[in-house]
Amino acid sequence: MSEIAEAAVTDVMVTTSGCAGMCSKEPMVTVELVGKEPIMYGQMDANKMRQVFKRHVQQGEVQSMFAIARG
Repeated sequence: MSEIAEAAVTDVMVTTSGCAGMCSKEPMVTVELVGKEPIMYGQMDANKMRQVFKRHVQQGEVQSMFAIARG
């Protein structure tokens, strides 16, 4: 959340969801960009999330090393 605030973006929404059926991959984050397939990332921590936000959300570059599902 602090990265979103620091970047001063206004077109990002953060929500919670129910179980995705992959408890061993928690915590998980799904990035959904308009016109792109959703990417689910697993076993996230603060550093990984910072990288996903900066590179995927802001620059459009999927971080394959953390991705666990597409679509």
